[in-house]
Amino acid sequence: MPLKDARRAEGEAWAARLEARERALQDAHKGALLEDAKARELDLPGPEAVSDAPSP
Repeated sequence: MPLKDARRAEGEAWAARLEARERALQDAHKGALLEDAKARELDLPGPEAVSDAPSP
């Protein structure tokens, strides 16, 4: 295999590994965001109403 072809194959393999790692990190981040959103939905009560009106 000529040197140029070997370098190209090596670069393509590196890019494929990089893309796979990036997808895995994005999936993990999305999962963490989803878990956080679910936890907030279950744990936190709704926001309390705030009024500028004087107390009764």
